[in-house]
Amino acid sequence: MKNFFTKIYEKHTYLNKTLRACSVFLMLALMTNKDVPKENDVTSNKKEETKMEMSISPSSGGTMFKTGNTIPCDSKKYIAYDAPSQFVSVETSATNATFTVIDGNLEDKVVGAIGYNHLDNYIYGFIRNQSPVLTAPFVPNTLVQLDANGNMIDMGIPQPASGSGVQPIVISDCENQWTASTFLSDGTFVVLHKYVGTSCGSLGENRVMTIDMSTSPATVLSNDIINTSYPFTSIPDIAVDPTSGDIFGVISASTGSPFRLGNLDIATGDFTEIGNVAMTSGGGSAFFDAAGKLYVYDNGYGLRELDKTNGAILNSTPGLTTSLSDGCSCPFGVKMEMRASVPE
Repeated sequence: MKNFFTKIYEKHTYLNKTLRACSVFLMLALMTNKDVPKENDVTSNKKEETKMEMSISPSSGGTMFKTGNTIPCDSKKYIAYDAPSQFVSVETSATNATFTVIDGNLEDKVVGAIGYNHLDNYIYGFIRNQSPVLTAPFVPNTLVQLDANGNMIDMGIPQPASGSGVQPIVISDCENQWTASTFLSDGTFVVLHKYVGTSCGSLGENRVMTIDMSTSPATVLSNDIINTSYPFTSIPDIAVDPTSGDIFGVISASTGSPFRLGNLDIATGDFTEIGNVAMTSGGGSAFFDAAGKLYVYDNGYGLRELDKTNGAILNSTPGLTTSLSDGCSCPFGVKMEMRASVPE
């Protein structure tokens, strides 16, 4: 009789241990989004550690349909420069910037106003009028989607909803420069463009446009003139600070005037100057990282980190020189790390 109860106790103890082990492995599987390890993958009496990283982004806002390989939301910066555009990624350290060519010729086009959409992990931009071929696809003023390999998808020309009263994009053979863009946390695409040809009707007009990316084609929500008391020719790029939501940019000043850092209010079109920026040439690309640090790409030198309170240059990293560039980054990614240990 004693042996009988001893066996029952042993089976009960074994069952409890088995259920406990299964519970632990199930917990790990749920945390890592992986299947429960097979029996021969587990070593008895060995402490296992599982590490999980996730990228968390705001879930509201619009996104367009996915096509090719997505672009990871990480610390890399992306630049489209020269004509036709070369598409490169930039990885930076305290003393160095590494440029990697993704596509050396974007369909023989010039792509400007590129921005990283953290809601679908693609880059979007516009075909500029410097592009030599004006036949479809990719005619000037076309919104395009860029994937991780530099493949472009023609997304059509955004226009306002019928009856909205919003000024449409002027479609003609004039030079409608697409100079700058950034994505807000809710997925709104903020784009700057400039009419510089007489047939555009508004010579030299710098405008800020907001675009809803949840429709196809995308819908222009607003299209307003940029107002500033400082004499300037254009704002080569803008970027949104993920810690505050403020939009920053460096304006290309009129002849003889210094470059100026400032904030753009998309509700009013007002650009408020913050301070001078001692760059050698135009800041064609602007970036924020997830910590709220501001960088601009000085086309005549390389990457500059700016003090966003006064425009002072904090750090400089030499790089490629170019007369034309536009850039973007993904500032809204949040990296989390979770660890779980299996009890012995």
